Amino acid sequence: MRCVGCDRVDLVACRRHGIRVVNVPAYSPTAIAEHALAMTLCLNRHLVKAHNRVREGNFTLSGLTGWNLAGKTAGILGTGKIGRELAKKLKGMDMKVLGYDQRESELFAGTYASMEQVLAESDLLSLHLPLTPTTFHMIDDDAVGRMKRGLTVIDT
Repeated sequence: MRCVGCDRVDLVACRRHGIRVVNVPAYSPTAIAEHALAMTLCLNRHLVKAHNRVREGNFTLSGLTGWNLAGKTAGILGTGKIGRELAKKLKGMDMKVLGYDQRESELFAGTYASMEQVLAESDLLSLHLPLTPTTFHMIDDDAVGRMKRGLTVIDT
């Protein structure tokens, strides 16, 4: 696995078939947080659509308007190393940062809130949780129904 976790691998089946599974236990939280930020900016500013239009010689701006991150609220689900790194970067972009995690950290650069508050108030929601029985389907129909209209979701 070229990632930190192996939560998407059936480890029992791999053992049964003699397949070794290894991961990168200390992959750069900064790199992953920067990737989440890059995905946010790319999606928000319609960079792929804009790039394709320019390649086609189409320089119209219609449909390419994004929104300013400054002054908006970012929700971070999972405030481990990656979530904390992203919180610092988003605060540097003048965003209010709300975090939700079962284990709170004094190193988190935002404010902890309930899951309900994070979903209701966030303009941007970034997921940084391992797949466990408690996080499986954490974002389900019910959670989507409680989200702020127009919310952007980033899942790295």
